[in-house]
Amino acid sequence: MRLIHGDLDDVVRNMAKIGARFDVIGVFGIYYHITTHYRLLADLRRLGPKLVIVDSEFLNTDAPVIELRREDPSRDMNALPVFEGQGKVAKGVPSRAAMEMMAETLGYELDWLDWSHLPPRQRPAKPPPTPTHPPVVGGSTGRQQGVGIWAADGL
Repeated sequence: MRLIHGDLDDVVRNMAKIGARFDVIGVFGIYYHITTHYRLLADLRRLGPKLVIVDSEFLNTDAPVIELRREDPSRDMNALPVFEGQGKVAKGVPSRAAMEMMAETLGYELDWLDWSHLPPRQRPAKPPPTPTHPPVVGGSTGRQQGVGIWAADGL
């Protein structure tokens, strides 16, 4: 095993160009800090995985949307700036319906694992912080941390 450090999009595309293949790919702690969700998933598809695990924050809405939010790139664990001195960056939080649509159009089946049903000791140590202005869905706020598990056709 080796650690590869670099821009996520560039690394994934370069791995595909050299013919790299993976049985399982984990997307942990990054998916809600990007705005290129579909492109990333399409690029991961080119690596031939049988399973893709996406651990992220998702909106609870029936609409297939990705909500854009601002994030401070100077804070640890936030999205990186695009240029030096950038005070805010855009990030996108997809809805469950958006994930389902992306999975379906890329030829994957999607299953969900909801952390809230796990005993507290089995949950992640620190869930993502609640945004200052949580999304409003049908008059009520709706957020969910969870894991989308994609399996390739035939598994």
